[in-house]
Amino acid sequence: MTAKIADSKIVTVKIVGVNEVPTYDFRCQECGERFTVKMSWKERDKATCPACGSQKLQQLFTGITILGGSSSGGSCAAPAGSRFS
Repeated sequence: MTAKIADSKIVTVKIVGVNEVPTYDFRCQECGERFTVKMSWKERDKATCPACGSQKLQQLFTGITILGGSSSGGSCAAPAGSRFS
């Protein structure tokens, strides 16, 4: 996608993963197993623990990765020493 900014700069944004199935992190409330599954958001309530088969799961909300940059090869990263690095 390309957008023209008010000061005549052109910014190119590459959209990654639009058609990919998301991953969800869970912790089993029965045995404590932590695991990640790849499934549509409509099916995430059907996940089962790979260790014990339980469906008593707690969804974990973990960090996300944002990939970005410009045509000059720049990227986006958290400053060193911040709580996000």
